[in-house]
Amino acid sequence: MIAAILPNIAADLVISVALAGSLISIFALAYALSSTDLDRADGEGGSPKAARGAMTIFSLANVVAASTHTFWGLAAARVLLACAAGHVHAKRERARRRPRSRRSDVVAPSRL
Repeated sequence: MIAAILPNIAADLVISVALAGSLISIFALAYALSSTDLDRADGEGGSPKAARGAMTIFSLANVVAASTHTFWGLAAARVLLACAAGHVHAKRERARRRPRSRRSDVVAPSRL
């Protein structure tokens, strides 16, 4: 998790550790507020394209987060990461509750 490397992030961005810690709160708040709303907006059935789009946004936001050198750039990337992760998680949970025959291949829980 990000908490273990907060001092390193704070040093890289030249901010306090407390301000760097707010990145965790930003992610949690964006995740909590967006996951159900984005899933509801996607519709009851949802589409595999929406899930793939969210995964693509998640990947691109990780690239942005890794390459940014400002607090606000990292905060914006964390918001995008949270929204994309929340959307995929909500779709996966919805798929898990459906009968196996109605699950989408994109978000269906794997059998391990």
